Amino acid sequence: AALIRFKVSDFHNERRDVQIVFLNNGYSINFITKHVEQLFQDFHISNWKSNLNQNTYDKMREEIIEHDQQHQEMKIKQR
Repeated sequence: AALIRFKVSDFHNERRDVQIVFLNNGYSINFITKHVEQLFQDFHISNWKSNLNQNTYDKMREEIIEHDQQHQEMKIKQR
């Protein structure tokens, strides 16, 4: 969601939609929460439920985009 959403509010809406899809496909709320929290930990965002403002989200989004680009480059090199 962070790769395609520019506004933090859109990101939160997308995140909720994805969580609903996971719930509807039989994943537990604990599983979903654990992985969402891990995402924020991986990108150094603590207390994301109350502290994710647009500025913090922009920084996290930049890190995610950079991480994704590096991952894509590695996949290309492995071919």
